[in-house]
Order: sequence, then C-alpha cells, then structure tokens
Amino acid sequence: MVVLEIDFLREIGRVNESGETMVKGLETRIGLQVSDSVFRDVVAAASAQSWTLDPFDRIIVGEASVHSASLVTKDGGMREHYPRAVW
Repeated sequence: MVVLEIDFLREIGRVNESGETMVKGLETRIGLQVSDSVFRDVVAAASAQSWTLDPFDRIIVGEASVHSASLVTKDGGMREHYPRAVW
C-alpha cells in the first residue's frame, strides 16, 4: 500500500521518485522488509480507523496495528491516532 501511495504522490507532484524506487532504496539502506501480512487481517484492522477517510492511511495504520508495530510517519493524524506512530 505504501508503494501505491508513493506512486500516487508522485503523480500529483509531491514526490519525485516511484514507490518501488523508494522501497528498494530503504531495503538496501536500512533493511526494510515488505510485509507478507494476510490482506484480510489488514483490512479488518483498517476498518477500525474511522478517524480518517483516506484509504491509504487506514490501510497503513491497519497494517502496523496488526503487528503492534511502530509506524514512522510525518503525518500528524497518524501520530495523533496511532499510539505507536513516531517521527
């Protein structure tokens, strides 16, 4: 979902690189791993994110919550509503 959102942001001119390029760079630099979560579980967790109407944000937070994982984000809404979000 993050790759898709970054591609969307590129299309509207907010970032310059593709999502795939960014993810591959982070895999190399920091050992980022793409999740292999069951999408049904992520969607169930995302459905509980009623604080936003943005489907990207819901799924990203839902994914983090499935694993009780930290979420590194600049997004103030995510940081406000997901206790494990940091920047």
